Amino acid sequence: MLSPQDIKQHLLTIIFDDDPTVPQLLTVVVAFAFFWFIFFSTMKVIIRPLIHNKKWLLDAISKDYERGAKRQLKDLHIDMTKDEFIAFAVRDWPRMQSIYLQHFVGSFFC
Repeated sequence: MLSPQDIKQHLLTIIFDDDPTVPQLLTVVVAFAFFWFIFFSTMKVIIRPLIHNKKWLLDAISKDYERGAKRQLKDLHIDMTKDEFIAFAVRDWPRMQSIYLQHFVGSFFC
């Protein structure tokens, strides 16, 4: 079985190879996908209890609904009440924070 150090070294070798093959690049893609899947799952479990029924988040989502989300939902033909939108947004908030962090990290690769 490969150790984490062996896996890391193998991935770094592929990443810095001047002429990688398609299977090698797929290895890197799968490694990133696995990492981000674990990251998103873990962050959801950590963040959700910290924000559950927090007034600041409920107020922000309520304002977001009034400022533009209600119109966007209508334009998309999605029938959702304000309470349903708030419940959806509270459930989705940890995932969105993880996406922001993923994009921030990804920007270092550009």
